[in-house]
Amino acid sequence: MRPLPLLAMTFAMLLATSLMGSEIGKPAPRFSLKDLDGNAVKLADHEGKIVVLHFQSGNCPWDKAYQPILNRVAARHADKVVFLAINANADENPARIKQYMRTTPVGYTVLKDEGAAVADDYNARVTPQLFIIDAKQVLAYSGGIEKEPASPREAGQSREQYLEPVLEALLAGKKPPVTATKPTGSRILRK
Repeated sequence: MRPLPLLAMTFAMLLATSLMGSEIGKPAPRFSLKDLDGNAVKLADHEGKIVVLHFQSGNCPWDKAYQPILNRVAARHADKVVFLAINANADENPARIKQYMRTTPVGYTVLKDEGAAVADDYNARVTPQLFIIDAKQVLAYSGGIEKEPASPREAGQSREQYLEPVLEALLAGKKPPVTATKPTGSRILRK
């Protein structure tokens, strides 16, 4: 093989690795963020439970469509799974998020990621995007709630679901049937 193509391939692999953010099967990036009332919440506070990180936005029609579905799943698994919403959008402050929640309730704690540092650590790009962390704080899944439907009106209707099967496998002590998928949604607005 000639040196130039090999160099180009090596550079491409390094670039792809650096863009991946957190890695499936590796410890999840630790964080401490404030909830909408200013209370600190740490990932480490939930060791021993499965944690679903839901990157969310009040500006995203996809997120708005999926929120009732996420609320039902969170309620169904509340004894063994912790859901945390993380809002990393630069144009949404806690007051605006609370205003959104008056019309679209979020049934679990919402955290504000000022500066999108946690979104960067996880390589979160869109809302809604999920990261599921097992009870040992290892990243088990990254991606969407289901195979992308054609529009937000069809949220929850895909024949290929991801969230529930991943949670069921982890709760049963098994490997998830899928570990990474392409999330559908609106881009996270960074500064």
